[in-house]
Amino acid sequence: MRVAALVVGAGRGERLRASLASRQAPPAEASLPAEEAADAGGKAFVALAGRPLLGHALEAIAACAAVDWVVPVVAAEARERADALRGELGGAEKIAAAVAGGEERQDSVAAGLEALPEGVEWVAVHDAARPLVRPGDVARVVAAARRHGAALLGVAVTDT
Repeated sequence: MRVAALVVGAGRGERLRASLASRQAPPAEASLPAEEAADAGGKAFVALAGRPLLGHALEAIAACAAVDWVVPVVAAEARERADALRGELGGAEKIAAAVAGGEERQDSVAAGLEALPEGVEWVAVHDAARPLVRPGDVARVVAAARRHGAALLGVAVTDT
């Protein structure tokens, strides 16, 4: 059974922009102001530890043995940037050329689904702005989906 993962990062970062604008001072860890992030391909390209969020997510999912194919879905104007990033990542042989997403999340997912090769039986969808996913968690979600027909990764909130 072949498994593909769509890593969707086609959003413009409007919620990120609004969140940063509402703060007194931008957080020190944000390497791009929200306005620049939107111009540079959206929030998927905001840097974390020197690499775009998209890169972290792609690499983690490509490292999962349960996933055969990874498709980045980004804003049309960010496809070249996403493709250039692919060459810098571990697991690049699993990562397909970037696909242009749409106006809404469902449009982006549909574009990613259309780009999948024949024979894919299971599809995982992951948000590029969630860069800290672990390959083992992805494997457990894929196994649960096979067992139950569908699955969702969630992490319990802890009180800090």
